[in-house]
Amino acid sequence: MIFAEIDIAADIWDKITHYIRKNDGARLPVDSYENGAVSPPAKGDFLVYCQQFLGTGHVAIVTEVDIVNHYVGVCEQNYRNRFQRPDDIRSIPLITHNNRFWLLDGYLIGWKRMAGY
Repeated sequence: MIFAEIDIAADIWDKITHYIRKNDGARLPVDSYENGAVSPPAKGDFLVYCQQFLGTGHVAIVTEVDIVNHYVGVCEQNYRNRFQRPDDIRSIPLITHNNRFWLLDGYLIGWKRMAGY
């Protein structure tokens, strides 16, 4: 996927309304779910963090969702400005409250997902 021009990771939340598929240039619409949404994160979603996180925001990719055990696994780079191996998965607590899904992770705005997935 190719993003439109963005300056910092946090810009993905407001500026990205579609992804551009690299092999054919197709524009794929994107849905945004604020933390506390009625739909839980799904594998492949992008978690987007606000600019207050290290001055630029942050992005992580959801690799697994476990509703029963209340966590989401993510793959990311430069979390807390430290190197992470590609197989280093971080777990984020997932709770439900008033039929809404919340990830307990500071500075998280929400998750982005290709429409229809």
